[in-house]
Amino acid sequence: MKIDEVPPGGFAIEMSAVYPTASPPGPAGRWLIERLRSWSAR
Repeated sequence: MKIDEVPPGGFAIEMSAVYPTASPPGPAGRWLIERLRSWSAR
């Protein structure tokens, strides 16, 4: 895709965070998940 074909608002990409319940993400992983969650609420 060429840059001039990208819509002004960008693209929406559906994402999921998957991890084993016995080994949840650490502080950085939780931060990233929360950041992605807050961006998706916009």
